[in-house]
Amino acid sequence: MNDSETGSLPLLELRDVTKQFPLSEGPILRRQVGQVHAVNGVGFALYPGENFGLVGESGCGKSTLARIILRLLPPTSGQIWFAGQNITTLQGANLRAMRRHLQLIFQDAHGSLNPRMRVGAIIEEPLKLFRMGAPSARRKRVDELLEIVGLSAIHRQRHPADLSGGERQRVGIARALAVNPKLIVCDEPVSSLDVSIQAQIITLLKELQGQFGLTYLFISHDLSVVKHICHRVAVMYLGRIVELGTTEQIFAAPCHPYTEALLSAIPLPDPQAERQRQRILLTGEPPDPATLPSGCHFHPRCQIARPRCSEAYPASVAVEDGHHAHCFFAAPFPTMRE
Repeated sequence: MNDSETGSLPLLELRDVTKQFPLSEGPILRRQVGQVHAVNGVGFALYPGENFGLVGESGCGKSTLARIILRLLPPTSGQIWFAGQNITTLQGANLRAMRRHLQLIFQDAHGSLNPRMRVGAIIEEPLKLFRMGAPSARRKRVDELLEIVGLSAIHRQRHPADLSGGERQRVGIARALAVNPKLIVCDEPVSSLDVSIQAQIITLLKELQGQFGLTYLFISHDLSVVKHICHRVAVMYLGRIVELGTTEQIFAAPCHPYTEALLSAIPLPDPQAERQRQRILLTGEPPDPATLPSGCHFHPRCQIARPRCSEAYPASVAVEDGHHAHCFFAAPFPTMRE
């Protein structure tokens, strides 16, 4: 899905967003000795009604980027545009008003819910914060939201500790829906759940999107989950997007060796095919983001790296319409093995 398909302007657009965290040392008079490059020049557009997947290993910068989008962290440089407005430097009442349209579903459904509050109060809290409705209207809205996410009014009086993992995540989804947002950032929303419960939550998110016209930014390290819910996918490595395309393009013809390695780790349902296929095992650990490798950051772990890969960072290559990769050998991908 892109602008030509939706006929609309981007709901969210990132322009060369960078985030660096200072590294300091010293017991009292601390001095900066370096910086962690958490996000490096990230740019993409997200369109209304789209599910956009952001995938990569733990520590690649996905969650940091999510918090920058939500303005929970300020970017070091770059711009964030939402609904045609530059929200990069919004403050005070303007920032508060904008946040109503941007909500978050957390990875840890248990840790994100106040254990001292009852479910009804948890879901009602954003309605109070944004002063939406009288108390009676808010209580009615809470009951509606409980029903929408597959719970009942009985759950209103329960505490998070009384709920199962799936039920807690449904409460988190209801809380995110309460203020009628335009965009919901789903930060690993099913990674802590059993596989059967994961399927239920994914189905629920799809149903809610159709019902309310939601747009999702879906962050995950599990590509098999992303495949079932996302229209487009961006693959991150060490703070950079190394490949971006439609879900079909990414899964059928990956054009970056890191993407291919991630896909090769997805178990196949056919046992015979699983035994016969060749997995790509990456050597070593991801480099320290405080001391990034020269050139292409992936080259120390890449099986097809050439001398040029350590000399310069590759520009984006348009493999096909809507499909881009930062790799010297991205077009066409099969020639890398010749």
